[in-house]
Amino acid sequence: MALKAEGKTDMQVARLFYVGHNSLYKLKKEHGLLGVSSYKPLNVTDEQLKIAVSNGIDKNTLRLRIIHHGWDVESAITTPKIPANERWRYKN
Repeated sequence: MALKAEGKTDMQVARLFYVGHNSLYKLKKEHGLLGVSSYKPLNVTDEQLKIAVSNGIDKNTLRLRIIHHGWDVESAITTPKIPANERWRYKN
């Protein structure tokens, strides 16, 4: 089980093993992994960041797309944000 989850974010692990975030939190607490930092630096060039900002994507959204959701940099900087009042259209 641990080998499949190695190097993945909490969200990816939760999806991989079909558990909710609360269950994942409890597992991490049981095994003493709550203090483990999962911070990863955002490896984006200044030019790519300027492109993202010109497309209306802030640095936080860029970090979420690349690190937490696993998007590639090109898609993350060029795909426009969906306005909050239109997100319901894209849900399953």
